[in-house]
Amino acid sequence: MEALLALNPESPTTTFLAVLECVAKHQLFEIPAALRPFVAVDHRPEAIAAEEIIGVEESEPADGTELDSPASLEAWRAFLETPFRQTIPFAEYISDRRPFGTHQGVKGLEFERVLVILDDSDARGFLFSYEKLFEAKPLSDTDRKHLADATDGGITRTRRLLYVTCTRAEKSLALVAYTQDPDAVITAVICNQWFSSDEVERL
Repeated sequence: MEALLALNPESPTTTFLAVLECVAKHQLFEIPAALRPFVAVDHRPEAIAAEEIIGVEESEPADGTELDSPASLEAWRAFLETPFRQTIPFAEYISDRRPFGTHQGVKGLEFERVLVILDDSDARGFLFSYEKLFEAKPLSDTDRKHLADATDGGITRTRRLLYVTCTRAEKSLALVAYTQDPDAVITAVICNQWFSSDEVERL
């Protein structure tokens, strides 16, 4: 415990990996199977180095289970190498004690002022597309079919999500759209009468 408490959680050099290695070295807690490739446990002579992860075979057993794929191990490595001091702001974020929230997470809440960030590059999926909703990208055949059949598709889900975020504002609302075609977005919001021309600013 003294070794663990000796780590400075505010230092950027104190990473999640440093904490994990300390816990493993002194056997303070049982190390989850997904993290064992990174520390010396279960009589392993040393932890797996980052350059060795690529060569891990997916079929190699670890504690009776298969090792994660190399891509998954790389993701764990990237996470473990980040500063441990992120723990507190992350805990505040998921506990709704930060000034930020996800589009889905703010449902039912109200705020005097709301800033909505629209950025498909961080969507990590295909269920939503602000670029398509704001006509910066063409609709797919599937999108058109959903709209024609009045069924739930990506465009409908995106419009619904936008409605949720915009209606959280009590006094003022601002949207920041990251897009590859700003002119198309500006034209769409004005033609659809979502905003007037004097409410739109291109940065």
